[in-house]
Amino acid sequence: SDVVHVAVIGPRRGAHTGRGVHVTRDGGGSWEQTLFVGEHVGVIDLVRDPFDADRLWAAAWDRSRGGAGGVYRSVDGGQSWEQLEGGLLAGEDVGRVALAAAASQPGVVYALIVDHSPPGEGRYDVGGALYRSTDGGDSWERTSEEYVDTYVGWDFCDVMVSPDDADEVYVCGMRLMVSRDGGKTFERGGETVFRLLEHPGRGMHLDMHDLWIDPGNPDRILLGTDGGLFVSMDRARSWLHLNNL
Repeated sequence: SDVVHVAVIGPRRGAHTGRGVHVTRDGGGSWEQTLFVGEHVGVIDLVRDPFDADRLWAAAWDRSRGGAGGVYRSVDGGQSWEQLEGGLLAGEDVGRVALAAAASQPGVVYALIVDHSPPGEGRYDVGGALYRSTDGGDSWERTSEEYVDTYVGWDFCDVMVSPDDADEVYVCGMRLMVSRDGGKTFERGGETVFRLLEHPGRGMHLDMHDLWIDPGNPDRILLGTDGGLFVSMDRARSWLHLNNL
């Protein structure tokens, strides 16, 4: 296909009119900006519905804390967008947002939202609130009254859902957290780590940046951290550190 959608965060500081979602329908020959929320509002995540190629969800991140951040949806291939509410956190406390759509159950979408309402400073003034929709984003429910039990913020914030199980959710923060009941409860990802080369480390390295689940074999997961690349063959219960890279 010649159709490509690109989420543009923009520069870390300052106003920029290029933020938003840009679409090409001729393989990159020309581009159109179809979602522009504001000069300080970048789009940090973009997810396509596995069951409907015309339906997409975009995560807007208002770095100015002006209240424009949140989840947007398109049902016409990214040509037009609407901001979703229906139970989601809204307002100035919304920080970075991550999205994931289930490939095993139509309509199931997750939104991990950094909530800036907790009192404190630094990494203690945010919490990761996970929301789930079963109708494509018309309505949302918070999966638990508790925040996900790891730091998420401007630097670490990602959510993935297993291709074969809509209730199996992975959250990348300072630590990897795994839920097998749709986000109601979480446990820490496995700390049993084997290594290709001798290394003084024993457990899993902190700071999770990206995670990929093999769509053909969801037992196999790749995890990128500050400590390198890890592979699991048992759904994040144990790991092999590929420390020969």
